[in-house]
Amino acid sequence: MLKCVAILGGGNIGQTEAADFALAGYEVRLFDFPEFAPRSLADVLQTKKIELSGGQSNLKDFKRTGIAELAMVTTDIGKAMKGAGIVVVTVPAMAHPRMFEEMIPHLEDGQIVNIFPDNFGSLMLRDMLRKSGRTVDIVVGAWHSAPYGTRLSSPGHVHLAIREANQIYDTLPSCDADQFIEEVSGLPIFGGVSEFIRAETVIGVGFANANPLVHVPGSILNVVAMEVSQVEDILVPKGEWQSLQARDEPCRLACPDCLLQRRAGTHVRTGTQDDT
Repeated sequence: MLKCVAILGGGNIGQTEAADFALAGYEVRLFDFPEFAPRSLADVLQTKKIELSGGQSNLKDFKRTGIAELAMVTTDIGKAMKGAGIVVVTVPAMAHPRMFEEMIPHLEDGQIVNIFPDNFGSLMLRDMLRKSGRTVDIVVGAWHSAPYGTRLSSPGHVHLAIREANQIYDTLPSCDADQFIEEVSGLPIFGGVSEFIRAETVIGVGFANANPLVHVPGSILNVVAMEVSQVEDILVPKGEWQSLQARDEPCRLACPDCLLQRRAGTHVRTGTQDDT
């Protein structure tokens, strides 16, 4: 049962983990919501193949590359989860409520749920499960971060730049933590991990995620620089500069006030650069 994995979420992390598991010999079912799948997964819905590449920098010099063949790529969460020993949630925190709502009717005894990153999602899942009235014997594991620094160059093509060296975890309830880490520490997605660090609680796991501190202030303070930068693949995804430039004529991305208004959805273009 544990060799069968359900990956819930078809973005950067979901496709990377799906390929990593599949290349290591696991049966992988990849799920995304019907309204997102045509764009996030595109041809992967038919080919069921994902190419894993990239430098994969890590302290153990571990690397796994190749074209992975998945057992299932679906928009039916029930099919993805049925009989899967490992369930991996890879969606952003804002999508947790809907994902958990869809998951709960299909959870099975013995399943081990991993939330990457947790962002207090384990608390939400347990609360929603209690309120649903379902009694199911599962382990809910919280991770402070995804195990990678990775990006999709396009659906089905993953560029894995970094494998994380340390992973902070706990379970809810915490008494499940020993069983949890024994079951999951050897999973192929942790090939680059040198140390597993147990937090005191899942709340500690949530606060261990540095993203809110690192990314939010920097993004807010540099929004104009990111809008006008031509440094592709760093501040602006490759190919986006030209589309941004074309979309934002006639302002030509030169007016900070217009940039901020545009982000807020309040910008009005009058048709000439002098009018902006």
